[in-house]
Amino acid sequence: MEHYCGVPERILKVFPEMADKSMLLIAHEADEDVDLWVEDEKVFESVKAVFGPEGAENAPADYFFVYEEDFEPADEEDEATEADKVK
Repeated sequence: MEHYCGVPERILKVFPEMADKSMLLIAHEADEDVDLWVEDEKVFESVKAVFGPEGAENAPADYFFVYEEDFEPADEEDEATEADKVK
């Protein structure tokens, strides 16, 4: 979900008193635009290049969480049930 997708704007239009009591948190999976395997400053630069600078009126969120999926295959032996082990 990037740049609000219209939901906060619609809620705050009906309930404007919530604006100073709310925040927006975005979780974004690391990708070719936001790479977590570089120095911290480069990660911040990438986020700003894609989503805009912090504090800007069009900033995507108050808090922005970038994560990397763990795609390591699970050990099949760990997933085997007792019934599978008996076979």
